[in-house]
Amino acid sequence: MKLKFFSVILSIATITVLTAPIAANAQSNRQQFRQRYQDALSNLNLTSEQQAQLQQIGRETRSQMQTILTPAQRETFQSSIASGKSIQQAVRSIDFSPSQKSKALSIMQSHRQKVQNILTEEQRQQLRQQMRSRRGRRW
Repeated sequence: MKLKFFSVILSIATITVLTAPIAANAQSNRQQFRQRYQDALSNLNLTSEQQAQLQQIGRETRSQMQTILTPAQRETFQSSIASGKSIQQAVRSIDFSPSQKSKALSIMQSHRQKVQNILTEEQRQQLRQQMRSRRGRRW
């Protein structure tokens, strides 16, 4: 459960990093992460319709996640990133309530299901393989 929650929170952090304004010295890390994310998606050979659907799902998920974090938590996360901490360290610096954990898990489960629904079986297999190959490596 702890590992599952950490991966969900890491997803929240990822979404936040991709959309939140961050100080200039953290800009390079954010750009590198975005590039890796784009590379992973480009390997799936998504159609333009799938890309549009993924963007919409991402916007919805970001919006839902933003409602979970308090302004103080968002500030703590962004300050941690701006000071050069990794995403994992920034996530660990936030004190999540049990309610926030539950809501985040629910949102991410819904997100994953929506993404799975728009991918073909071949794309799902490719994504699983990419995720397995990245396990243990930090972005």
